[in-house]
Amino acid sequence: MSIRKPFSQACENNKAPILNVLRQVFAEPVDILEIGSGTGQHAVYLGAHLPHLNWQPSDQKQYLGGCSLWIREAALANVREPVELDVLHTPWPVSVCGGAFAANTAHIMHWPAVEAMFTGISKILRVMDGSVSTVPSNMVVSIRVKAIPVLMRICGAGMPVWV
Repeated sequence: MSIRKPFSQACENNKAPILNVLRQVFAEPVDILEIGSGTGQHAVYLGAHLPHLNWQPSDQKQYLGGCSLWIREAALANVREPVELDVLHTPWPVSVCGGAFAANTAHIMHWPAVEAMFTGISKILRVMDGSVSTVPSNMVVSIRVKAIPVLMRICGAGMPVWV
């Protein structure tokens, strides 16, 4: 059975404003976990424009095939094959990362999944020296608070934001 390469107009619409923000947020080389990679369009676009980042796409099993098509076609050295991730199930397939990214995701998840996503990120996120910067419950609050200015910058670029 052949898989058709998926396409998301939302990804096309918001990729440039997201890139402008991520250039500032992820200025240093780091491993990034993308949660809810969907089609793979963001992984390919951002990976091509941010070659200093190692990009790990992830999504639920049913979306991995289409995402892989984008990634294999682009053949970027810094973008890995997607891994299966359901934020509600542990352990996650990535145990440590220096940053996390999700777009077009949280606003379509049910609330327990959004909470699980932030909790999961807090457990795998590491600062540059490899240590956890704070206890997980504080990390979740810190991630949410730090995300607001980023979301507002994207929103200021004409993008709708759901917080």
